[in-house]
Amino acid sequence: MNDLRAVREEAILAADLLNDRRERNLDAFLAHMLRAWTHLLRALAIRERRRGEIAAWDLRAHLRSAFPESADPVRANLEFAIELRERIAHRVDRERLQFVEAVVSGKINALLLNFEETLVARFGERYSLATAL
Repeated sequence: MNDLRAVREEAILAADLLNDRRERNLDAFLAHMLRAWTHLLRALAIRERRRGEIAAWDLRAHLRSAFPESADPVRANLEFAIELRERIAHRVDRERLQFVEAVVSGKINALLLNFEETLVARFGERYSLATAL
C-alpha cells in the first residue's frame, strides 16, 4: 500500500464508516484511519529514505520520527487515537461506544483533518480527500 492513492482510499473508507447514518462505527473508523496513517507515514519514511523505519510497520515508531516534538498536536492526537483504539477494541459494547463517540468526536474529526493536512502538505493537492468527502 505504498501507493498514495490507496492510502487516500483507506482514509475515505474510514470517513465513510464514521459518517454512515445507518450504522456509525467508531471502532472500524479508528482501525482504518490508523491504518491509513501508518501507510502515509511509511510512504513519508520511504520518500525521506529513513531506512530503519521503512521495514517497521509500527505506527508509534513512524509517528515519533515524523513528529519528533512530543507536544506536537498532530502527534498528540494520533497517540490519543491509538490508545482509544486499543481500549475499545473488543471491550466496549454498542451502547457505550456511542457514548464514547459523543465524548471524543472532536478528537476523531481532528484525526481525519490532520491526516488531510499532512497528506497534502507532504505529497501535494492531487491526493486531497476534499473532493471525495
